[in-house]
Amino acid sequence: MYTKGMRSDFLNLYREVKKVKGRFLRFQFPGTYFKPKINAKFPGQLHSAALEQAGQTHTEDGSSLMRFVNMKQSYGNYFEDVDRNVVLDLDCGQALGYNHDVLVNARDTTLYDRFICGRQDASAVPPMDFADLLREEVMPVAPDGTNSIHLADGSITSANELAMSTGIMHYAMQHGKDMDDYKNLCVMGFGSGSHGTSVATLSVSDPEVNVHNLPTYNWPIAPLPSMTYPIAMNEKAN
Repeated sequence: MYTKGMRSDFLNLYREVKKVKGRFLRFQFPGTYFKPKINAKFPGQLHSAALEQAGQTHTEDGSSLMRFVNMKQSYGNYFEDVDRNVVLDLDCGQALGYNHDVLVNARDTTLYDRFICGRQDASAVPPMDFADLLREEVMPVAPDGTNSIHLADGSITSANELAMSTGIMHYAMQHGKDMDDYKNLCVMGFGSGSHGTSVATLSVSDPEVNVHNLPTYNWPIAPLPSMTYPIAMNEKAN
């Protein structure tokens, strides 16, 4: 009988084998994608059915349609949609990508079980081993010279807003400004950039990103220097 203990043993064996074979060849979970794959024109039959169920109407070019993703079959930087098209996700919100083996293997650990069953506000009610988790799991991958970190909720928008708020407050303290002067400060953005979907992050993003024409702050936008890719082959042009 297949038990949780047997599965844990198998994953531990897989992890050790991968460490050895990974030095000589690409060794990952089955289903690893190496390039995009078109199986059906978007939106396909299954996608059209899902759109009808969601009550969304079709557009001519399909640019504003929802993309229904098969989360079980997605892996790494690629997701597979319901029509089995494999798409390179340039806006994936997961640092390790979809179904990364590190996260899959962690499902049977007590640490994973603790946090999957409930979400805690670590700033108000941190777990008793919170300091150990930061020191052992977070600080080893923090930027060099960093002696403290601030945890966000994991979204791009939230992380960028937090960075902007921290930068504004740091600048204000360095220059002796009080809270009444914060409203006179701003953040400069760059063209061709997309930094989130909130009012603040859209204010530092390229105007074309604001497809819903939300009101934004009148903050300066500087042109982003154009680059020719691949960079290694175009050093002189860049």
